[in-house]
Amino acid sequence: RIYKISATDRMEEIHELLNSPLTFKQCNIIIKNLYDYSVISENTAKIMLAAVSDKSIPPEKDLIRTKVLKNMIYAIN
Repeated sequence: RIYKISATDRMEEIHELLNSPLTFKQCNIIIKNLYDYSVISENTAKIMLAAVSDKSIPPEKDLIRTKVLKNMIYAIN
């Protein structure tokens, strides 16, 4: 049996993920999910990806990357 996950349930899962350091790849997946669930626009997704990219925040600073993503999600939610 297949169950569809609601956008609200998905957001709760995302908020739980934001409690530990995330790599750019993990942030990319979260941002893609936000876009796929129509929580954010394509332009917003691009801006968020640029803000949390390895070019902006080095990999050894994953905690900072997570905090930046978390703050952006709280700002749009």
